[in-house]
Amino acid sequence: MRNLILAYSRGHHRIKAMKNALEVLGERVTVVTDNFADIEGPFDRIWTLSESLLLIQAQLEQKWGINNLSIPAAETLTDKKK
Repeated sequence: MRNLILAYSRGHHRIKAMKNALEVLGERVTVVTDNFADIEGPFDRIWTLSESLLLIQAQLEQKWGINNLSIPAAETLTDKKK
């Protein structure tokens, strides 16, 4: 299974822990920490390590047919005023 981890580089400890955990389970992992508009997929699962990246996750999931996080849900989780 192909996994994509979306994160900011400042979260390198969380990225390393998540990547190692998935690889121990035999999963393939790609980490993206910048140029989020240039991600080429598809991936089977997307993991987001920052709330501000949830909208990008939802858009990619919609593009690749992953039924996990909707765009309205991502907007609500990202904007606490909603």
